[in-house]
Amino acid sequence: MPSLQAEDCRPPPLPLARPLCYPCASLTFRSLPQISRYTMRRHIPAEILLQIYVGATFAQFDIVARKEFDASNVLIALLCVGPHAPLLLSAFWGATMAGRSRGIFLAVAAVFGPLLLLGMPFVHSAGAYTLLCGLSLMGDPILVPFRNRLLQANYDSATRGAVWGWIFAIGRVAHLSSSLSCGLILDHFPGSHRLLFPAAGFLGLTGIFLYSRIRLRHQAPEGQRMPRAHWWHEAADVFRKTPRFAAFEGAFMFYGFAFMFLLPLHVVVVNDILKLSYTQAALLRQVLPQIVLAAISPLAGRLLDRSTPLRMGAYAFTLLAFFPAVLGGGIAWQSVPLAALAYFLFGAAMAFLHSAWELGPTWFAGERDVSPFMGIHVSCVGVRGTLGPPIGSFLAGAIGLGGTFAISSALFAAAAFWMRSLYKSHKQERLPPGTAHYVPSPGATRLPPRGA
Repeated sequence: MPSLQAEDCRPPPLPLARPLCYPCASLTFRSLPQISRYTMRRHIPAEILLQIYVGATFAQFDIVARKEFDASNVLIALLCVGPHAPLLLSAFWGATMAGRSRGIFLAVAAVFGPLLLLGMPFVHSAGAYTLLCGLSLMGDPILVPFRNRLLQANYDSATRGAVWGWIFAIGRVAHLSSSLSCGLILDHFPGSHRLLFPAAGFLGLTGIFLYSRIRLRHQAPEGQRMPRAHWWHEAADVFRKTPRFAAFEGAFMFYGFAFMFLLPLHVVVVNDILKLSYTQAALLRQVLPQIVLAAISPLAGRLLDRSTPLRMGAYAFTLLAFFPAVLGGGIAWQSVPLAALAYFLFGAAMAFLHSAWELGPTWFAGERDVSPFMGIHVSCVGVRGTLGPPIGSFLAGAIGLGGTFAISSALFAAAAFWMRSLYKSHKQERLPPGTAHYVPSPGATRLPPRGA
């Protein structure tokens, strides 16, 4: 994996102006700063390949485990924990990666990610399948820091939300196309995951390589990294010096546990209760919400540029409070249309949530380096992602799906109330005060978690 260079880029200007987003018709591709144009032309194909990889693999892991290997609820819960447990060390990775070349880190992420899926043809039991899938997720918190660092370093803050909204929407289209295509193939050719997953892994490796070729500006010089032994002190200082960020993370913890409680139950709903095929399950769980997500993401990104992550988070959590209730109705009446309505609401909510999740720490960091903020942000995902799915699976067995959905709905509502209160307290401020000199380093920032 080639090392990333720190020099500014000088790509030739494109001859045509292209509309970038709505509702601001005056913002075009050509009107963006030169570094943003350079980055977008390379960022989009890399993101498309990674989303094809994710849609073909992560989105199918649990249902393949259930249908092909008859995996137990415990193994399904472990598959749901898999993407999140490694995130516990994100704050550590932020300190470790700061000031160092990211080439070696991206290489490790490739090995403990898509490369491992090349071994899928040799897996023939539920336990081995769960182990291989889990190991293939270990590189996620190493790979994903680069993208958010890229957003901060190479995109102007005035248009960052709009640009990210469009890139994210394009990625969602690739994701849903991949999920639907794989669902169709798996329906017609049972056991074809042994070939599909390695093929998707190859595309994932290519996407990582393309990301590694994007040069960053304002990169901290080699050797100016924080001592590894002190990473936890920096995390504590961020909360102490920025209490509003701590409150922001508190609201996300309420939302996150509600979300994670439901994570191992989706496959139970579509497979055991609604009796859907691979294709039908992909249409309901992946394609429908991803279409809504792709359609609304550019608008959500533009609204974020004009407002705050607090407002976007309040919108998202309010919509999510209705999701478990409607899905519970679909379960009670075994109604696919009601379940489809629930996933429609889910997609709309996640469009606002992803904009708040991805760019919220950057908003709080202001002129300061976003790395420690995002490291904490992702480590919190690791906490709730590790604890939430097993608790959700236990609650479903103890009080049933309906009771678990009711608890999740209440937690979503509490998160919405908390975030709305934060927004009302700070709605007069465009950015929180941050006077520290901006010298960004390549620390721990992150992609949106898989569906979180």
